Amino acid sequence: MYLRWYRLVMSVGEHSPAREVGRGRGRMLSLLSLAVLLAVAGSVLALVGRRGKNTPAGAVSWVRHPALPFAITATEVTVAQFRACVQAGACKPDTVDPVCNYGQKGRDDHPLNCVNYFGAEQFCAFAGGRMCTEQEWLSACRGTEGRAFPYGDTFVAAACNVHPNNSRSRSRQWSTVPAASLVTCQGGLAGLFDMAGNVAEWVADCHGSYCKFRGAGFLSNQPVERFAACRGVCSGNQKTLKSSVVGIRCCRDELSTP
Repeated sequence: MYLRWYRLVMSVGEHSPAREVGRGRGRMLSLLSLAVLLAVAGSVLALVGRRGKNTPAGAVSWVRHPALPFAITATEVTVAQFRACVQAGACKPDTVDPVCNYGQKGRDDHPLNCVNYFGAEQFCAFAGGRMCTEQEWLSACRGTEGRAFPYGDTFVAAACNVHPNNSRSRSRQWSTVPAASLVTCQGGLAGLFDMAGNVAEWVADCHGSYCKFRGAGFLSNQPVERFAACRGVCSGNQKTLKSSVVGIRCCRDELSTP
């Protein structure tokens, strides 16, 4: 896999996500609608393949567990998925910028970044859902076992796309990777990917004009395990923030008919 590498152009802070510059190509990853039942640790996990009425077939896959009253998108929203929303007139396109995945060649299967809170709202409605609450996000990340990290209770630096050397160095280069491309970054539900790393994700919870995002992006302050943990450091910013390390994941009320 040939990755685009980034040059940091601003520091990464809890409330000041970084921006980066780069170029390259990533491989395509098709997100297919799922309709399977998996047995995991004695519990049945349903991966629901139904979609929103405005969403092109196969564009978004949903994951749910019988014990949870909601479904969640299997991956972070990709560039290709967001483009479908733009083409349908339900989302506003962002200005093409070299620090952002949208509009960049070979990035269709990478998570959308540089999107603000309002863009997250628009896409989730288009996909037949809504933004996840912080508690829903945490429940999905920790799973029914209450894990510390999506994949288990012990931090594994290579499991997800997080900063590899626990450093804030402005010269360090890093990148997003295609959604669901790291099989080691699956959990806390079967079929749920990248709940740590790649990009952080807006959640619905706000305190005044200050809104939250969860999950470590591909760049985080040290120690990185504090950000990669499900109940780790929670960051946030104004609704208008567009950061290269913040993207979208959606939830919806559990379907009455799987």
